[in-house]
Amino acid sequence: MMGFGPSPMRREIELLVRQAGRELGFDVIRADDVDYSGEIWGNVELCLENCSYGIAVFDTDSRDDQNLAVELGYLFARRTPCLILRDQALPPPASMLSHRVHSTFTAYDLRSTLQPQIERWLGAIAGQQTKRLSSLRRLRPEKVDL
Repeated sequence: MMGFGPSPMRREIELLVRQAGRELGFDVIRADDVDYSGEIWGNVELCLENCSYGIAVFDTDSRDDQNLAVELGYLFARRTPCLILRDQALPPPASMLSHRVHSTFTAYDLRSTLQPQIERWLGAIAGQQTKRLSSLRRLRPEKVDL
């Protein structure tokens, strides 16, 4: 889950998340990847209902914070595990998020501040799945909503 506005930083964040997911056997999806329903919320809801994990990225474009908070709250209500990433330049999070564990990143150094956190989190999940499914071959990748 992240803002939809175009920016070089957001494109790089998306690339890093997708790359880490692919390397660890996850299928990373965004609500704007495919038009499933003909409306934005329908796509968002479909992705949120069908993902196994969520990654929320709060960057310095504060216009998207409310939308991200709604989507993150939706996943919290479903008890979907989520990684919350916040640009360290942002002010403290809203009270809804202040009690949650956050990982911070630096927008000007995404490869060394954001990528390792994504890889560590997804790697831990992949390791748990491997333990549970050690005798089974994974038939389809898990869905991660970005």
